[in-house]
Amino acid sequence: IMALLERTMGENVAVGCELADHLPMVELDRNQLESAILNIALNARDAMDGKGELVVTTQASADGEVALSISDTGCGMADETLARATEPFFTTKPVGSGTGLGLSQVYGFATQTGGRLIFESRVGTGTTVRLLFAGDIGG
Repeated sequence: IMALLERTMGENVAVGCELADHLPMVELDRNQLESAILNIALNARDAMDGKGELVVTTQASADGEVALSISDTGCGMADETLARATEPFFTTKPVGSGTGLGLSQVYGFATQTGGRLIFESRVGTGTTVRLLFAGDIGG
């Protein structure tokens, strides 16, 4: 997925990846996970106006959850936008530039797999979208 992200983001967006070693096993549909990552990254690209930095990270929490985070250096989201970000058909993009379904699909994927979706954003500094999944501590 990282090679696809690099091509999709364009030449003015630096794409980084920081993957933790020895994460607990998580059972997910690979295609749905890749679709979720791509949807988040496309929103990030638009928020960065085609230039900036996108970083994908993974880490494990003390309680065995696995976090996949995607951070950007875009314009960030106001509280009003954050509150509606996962609503189907909600978009801040101009007509014809987006369907408003990307983040609602990511939310659906996260919840259907027993996970969570968390947004951290500040206007002017960027956004981090974090997908959290229960890991198999014994795996």
